[in-house]
Amino acid sequence: MLPVVFSRLSNNGVPYLTVIITGIAIALVALQGNLEWIASVFNFGILMTFLFINLSAMKLRQTIPDAKRTFRVPFYPVPPILGVLSCAALVSYLNRNAIIFGGAWVVIGVLVYYLNRRRAADVSE
Repeated sequence: MLPVVFSRLSNNGVPYLTVIITGIAIALVALQGNLEWIASVFNFGILMTFLFINLSAMKLRQTIPDAKRTFRVPFYPVPPILGVLSCAALVSYLNRNAIIFGGAWVVIGVLVYYLNRRRAADVSE
C-alpha cells in the first residue's frame, strides 16, 4: 500500500530503505529519552494487531462459513470475543498520548489503504 520506493529490496531480500527510515525515526524518538512512551506506542500497536486478528476471525467465520480451516477454535465465538475485550481493556491502561499517537497512525493507515484501493479500482477500469 506504500509507494514502490519503500519496497525496493537489497541483494539479501531486505527492504533496506524502509529499514533505514524506520531506524532513524526510532533513534530520534529514543533520543528524547521517553522510553515509557515508546513502549506504550509499541504495546498499542501489538494490542491493536491482536484485536483486529480476533475481529477478522469472527468476520471470516460469518462471510466464508464453509472455508476449509486448518485449525479449530474451541468454544467459538467465546475466545475471539474475549480477545477483543481483553485487548481493549489493556489499551485503556496505556499512556494516553501513546493511544492518541497510535490511533492517529491507525487512521492514517486506513486512509492510505482506502485511497490506494480506490486508485487501483480507477486504474483497472
